[in-house]
Amino acid sequence: MDIVERVLSVAQVIYAQLEQVKCCRHQCQRLVERIQILLEPVRILRAQPRQHISHHEEELMKKLLRALGEAQKLVMKYSQTSWIQKFLRARSTGEEFVWVNESLEDIAQGLSLLLQAEQKQAFLEAFQSKICRRQDAEDLRDDRAFLDQVIASTEEPKDVVEEIYIDRECMESKVDWMQSELNKKVKVDKREDITEIKRDQLTFHRHLQDTESYDLYEGEYLKYPVAIKTFKRPLTTDPVKVRDIFEKEIQTLKKFESPNILRMYGICIEEKDGSPCFSIVMEYCKHGTLRDVLNKQQHLSWDIRIRMALGAARGLYR
Repeated sequence: MDIVERVLSVAQVIYAQLEQVKCCRHQCQRLVERIQILLEPVRILRAQPRQHISHHEEELMKKLLRALGEAQKLVMKYSQTSWIQKFLRARSTGEEFVWVNESLEDIAQGLSLLLQAEQKQAFLEAFQSKICRRQDAEDLRDDRAFLDQVIASTEEPKDVVEEIYIDRECMESKVDWMQSELNKKVKVDKREDITEIKRDQLTFHRHLQDTESYDLYEGEYLKYPVAIKTFKRPLTTDPVKVRDIFEKEIQTLKKFESPNILRMYGICIEEKDGSPCFSIVMEYCKHGTLRDVLNKQQHLSWDIRIRMALGAARGLYR
C-alpha cells in the first residue's frame, strides 16, 4: 500500500472511531472535520499516476500520516479512557490538540497547490490561523462546560470540585496506588469454621427487614453482633436435606474467604412441631448495604470512594 492509500486508510479509522468518543467530543469533531477537508487534495493525488507525485508532495503525505497518527491516538484515548482518567485529564486537553491542529494547518498550505484557484481559496479559509484559534477556543470551552455539567450533576460541593482540579496529580497517584493494591495478594487470617448454631446461642434484638421470603434481624451470637436471616418458605422442610445443602455451601464459601466478602457464621435449624425454621447467621454491617451508605452520604471524599471501590474490587478480583 503506497503512502496515499495509507493516509486514506487511517482517516477512515478515525471517522469510524469518532462515534465512540465520550469526552472532549467538540475538539475531536473539529479535528475530524479538518481531516475531511484535507482529504480533498489527497484524493486528487491518488488519481494521478504514481510517478507524477513529486518529492515535495510525498513529504507532505508523510507529514500528514504522522499527524493523522496523533489524531487517531487522541480520538481513541477519549473513546476508551476510564471515567476517572477523563475527569482528571480533560482540564488539560487544549494543549493535546494544539500540535495536531497546527500540523494540519501547515500541511494544508502545501496541499492547496493541487487545487484550482476557486477551490484553493475556500480550502485555505478553513485553515486560516485566526479562524482556527477561535474555533479551538470555542471547542475547548464547550468541552469544559460539559465536564463542569457532569461534575455538577454529582452534587459535589464547590470546594470538592475545585479540589479535583487542583489535586489532579495527587488523584492520579491514588489511582496508580489503587491499581498496585489490586495486584497484591491479600493475606487472609484463618477465621472460625462455619458451623451449625443452636437456637439458644442466638439473641434476637431488632427486626430490620420483612420480605416475602425472609425476615432479617439484628442480634448477637457469642457476644458478637450478627445479622440473622430467617426464611419463611424454605425450598425443603427436611432438616437432613438442609444440612446436606449447608455442608456443600460451606465448601463453596471457604473458596471465597476474604476480608472483603460478608462473613457467614453458620446456620440455625430450629425444629418445632415438625415444621423446622431455618436461619442464616451472618456478619452484621451497622451502616447497612453499600446502597444505603451511598443514599445517606452523597458527599463522600475521594479517599473514601477509592477505598470503597478497592474493597469491592478485592472481593470480586480473585
